[in-house]
Amino acid sequence: MQIHVRAPVSKPLCLRSDRASFVNSYSSVRVRPGAPAFACRLRLGRPFYQGRDVTVSISACDADCAGANPVALTIYALYSDLKIMSKLFENITPELAEWIAKQSIFFVATAPLSASGHVNVSPKGGDSFRVLGPMEVAYQDYTGSGAETVAHLRENGRIVIMFCGFDGPPRITRLHGHGTVIQLGDERYAELASRFPAKSGTRAFINVSVTRVSSSCGYAVPFFDFRQQRDQLDRWVATKSPDELAAYRLKKNSESIDGLPALEFKS
Repeated sequence: MQIHVRAPVSKPLCLRSDRASFVNSYSSVRVRPGAPAFACRLRLGRPFYQGRDVTVSISACDADCAGANPVALTIYALYSDLKIMSKLFENITPELAEWIAKQSIFFVATAPLSASGHVNVSPKGGDSFRVLGPMEVAYQDYTGSGAETVAHLRENGRIVIMFCGFDGPPRITRLHGHGTVIQLGDERYAELASRFPAKSGTRAFINVSVTRVSSSCGYAVPFFDFRQQRDQLDRWVATKSPDELAAYRLKKNSESIDGLPALEFKS
């Protein structure tokens, strides 16, 4: 049998059953017979779900559960105390690609092969990320004061890109893979450039062949409200001539802090 219960988040609700195990599927609760009694809390995320109706499905495998003795399941607030902590995907699904496209920031991590080298994590913003296929992504790499990611990719190719759900349901998604630096003059530069907004501050594109797609809970990630993208980089680039930008990159982006070669400068 199935029981559908609707209640405002602001009012705690008790559902009754015994002989049950607890399985979470994000929008529903499934109760199966044959397991020990339990008492746990399903949390409905605030402020995203506050004041909204929530549907909870209680499913039993046979009619014998209909007369079961009560054990309380109380709804307080979203997805806490649940066992779905991580999920491994075969590829970047359409649903996951849609969620990624809505994120305003992502993080890129790389490292050199040397045990004494410096691990790097960089935040990225702007309309700068694209899912190119089920196992391929790319992002627009803007001019900056360092080039750690570029240097590490040239040395070993290892990269992980992380997205966090800062609003709505909690979620962290990681894309592990092998990255390639595509600069002006390289074979795929024009193809990749056509997929992104034209920006004179672009120094390269990072093309990633994805080898692992995973999501985890994000329960401890706080809520943040997005205001707007910054325009400082665009305004700074507008004050520079092409020669001045090239000179800046030659000075700042030739090598990593560990001395690894970074951007290539073709004569």
